[in-house]
Parts: sequence; structure tokens; C-alpha cells
Amino acid sequence: PVDASTYDVVSFDYYAAPATAGTAGFRLEMIHNNPGVAGFVYEIGPGPGDQEALVSEQWTRVEIPMSYFTGLGFSSADFFQWKFDPYMQSVDNKIYVFIDNFLLTRNDALSLDDFDTAEFKVFPNPSNGNWNISSNSTISTVKVYDILGKQVSSMTPNSNEVNIDASNFKSGIYFAKIQGETGSKTVKLIRQ
Repeated sequence: PVDASTYDVVSFDYYAAPATAGTAGFRLEMIHNNPGVAGFVYEIGPGPGDQEALVSEQWTRVEIPMSYFTGLGFSSADFFQWKFDPYMQSVDNKIYVFIDNFLLTRNDALSLDDFDTAEFKVFPNPSNGNWNISSNSTISTVKVYDILGKQVSSMTPNSNEVNIDASNFKSGIYFAKIQGETGSKTVKLIRQ
């Protein structure tokens, strides 16, 4: 176990594809190990009893006060692990959910007043061929993933502009995780 009692916000970003079967949603479980291993759940889905409604087909930021979990009995001083599960742990749910930027922070996880943030522009999008990325800061890495989460391309341009050659990509949706000197962003790419 790790003492996470100085953190007061749990945050992450997610992208949920439309469900192909079952009920769309997922859950975050914070787990402690004292006394014994126990989990405490925050559920995102369609039900009226869920903590938050699921948003599909766009990146969504979730910020949960640590007091939500400690109010359920979670011991943040004995933080053991976290995990994501299907909605209500049902094996009938057919949904892809991408998770990024999972953080335990003090105060507001999105308080960026003291930071420079990178701006990224991707064009053309949708594209028949290549995508161009430009930024106000140096782009250190670009990783492209298909809709199933498989990495299909990786680059380390170390410049303010980069070209993603998509000539060998099939038509469909991809995600580019762009890392710059002063921030990162994941963008949806469409290959026509």
C-alpha cells in the first residue's frame, strides 16, 4: 500500500465508442489494502443511480473528489491499486473505452494557471491521405492507435510540425497521442 492521503482529486479522461451490445458504461474501482483488500466504485453509465452519465464519441474529463471514495470507506492512506471494469461488471457489455491521463492530485486537477499548455492543430481531418500536425511548442512524440487500441505508428519528430503518413491505413477512426514540451493531447483522426 501507498499513502495517498495528501491527494484530494482523482481524475482521468475517457473516450467511449458507441456500445454494440449490452449496456454502455464502465466503472472505476479504487482499492485499499488495510484491513484486507477492498474496492470502492465510481460508476459511469446510463442508470439513474450512477455517479455520472456516460458521454460517447468525445473525450470527456472526469474529476472525482477523493472524499467520495473515503466517504465509502476507502482508506487513502493504504491505497493499493485502481482498475476499470465493465458497467456493473457485466460480460455482456460490448463497448470500447479509452482511458488517458489518470491522475491523483492535490486541489483542482485542471488548474493550469501556472502552466504553459501546448496547442496542437491537426489537418486535414478527415483525410484521404496524410494528416499534418502543428504546434506552438516542440512535438516530442506522436503515437497513432487504431480503434481497438493497437499502436499502428510512432514518431519522434522533435519539431513544431509533423506529417503522419496514412497511405497504408485502412479507412476508419484512429487516435493520435501527441506529446509536446508543455503538454499532451489525444485527438481523433478519421481516414476516409
